[in-house]
Amino acid sequence: SLPQILDFYSMNNVTLYEDRPYIWTNSIASVDGVMSVQEKGNTGGINNKESTAAKSDHRLLMAGWMFSDAVLFTGKSLRDELDIQPTFRIEDNDLLEYRQNSLNKQHDHPIIVILTTGKDAIDFGKYSLFKNDSLKIIVSTRNGIENILVNSNNNEDHIKGIYNTVFMESDDTNNWNYILHTLKNNYHINFMDVSSGPNLIPQLIRHKLVDETRYTLYGSLLGHRNTSGESRTLFMHNDEINYNLEDSPKLLFNSIRLCGDSHMFIRGKWKYK
Repeated sequence: SLPQILDFYSMNNVTLYEDRPYIWTNSIASVDGVMSVQEKGNTGGINNKESTAAKSDHRLLMAGWMFSDAVLFTGKSLRDELDIQPTFRIEDNDLLEYRQNSLNKQHDHPIIVILTTGKDAIDFGKYSLFKNDSLKIIVSTRNGIENILVNSNNNEDHIKGIYNTVFMESDDTNNWNYILHTLKNNYHINFMDVSSGPNLIPQLIRHKLVDETRYTLYGSLLGHRNTSGESRTLFMHNDEINYNLEDSPKLLFNSIRLCGDSHMFIRGKWKYK
């Protein structure tokens, strides 16, 4: 119910920053840390979408979007999740009405921020999220933006007019201070949900920029390789980022809920050293 969601995701004690949004991540993983099955015909999530618990998980995901001013995604995730076609739309009427009437958000649905190097083309007509009226912001370098425009045979005005998509230039796609400061000040993004793959989230944590992690622990054992022997996407996995016990960030769990006997919803706040 909505009261239960508001209790679980209460933002009453959150302190906002002057120079960046308050940031949380949102993921689902099996007991062995697998985020997507990546089998032929099913490259996406690990949930049985028709189960009651899976529907509750999706509702909690939308509740995160309800509170957020923007969702951060990557060009790689956009390509990898072509079968899923995420749109980041709030589909449940009670969540949408709460966002509009109680939270008084500027937009009915969160802004979609897509971080990309621009090396790979974006086929704007292929993805559902470019077909809705949500504002999209593509963050890339000048070279990346030019590559996107050339490869899509478009110009910025056409993309803005047809797809409600604007470009934000950064000297480096890892210049987080500039990117987050600009999103905060130019687009009034105070709360941001990171719904991207496993590589980006550890980078943000390394820079001490993630305030919360929210994830669903799904009681299934899948294995780190699919049935064809290919590696699966793993939760919080980035080979380039490692810690020892002395400097590792700690996730302090402050809310846990169970749904049936297969899903555990977890909310924790990061403590950095």
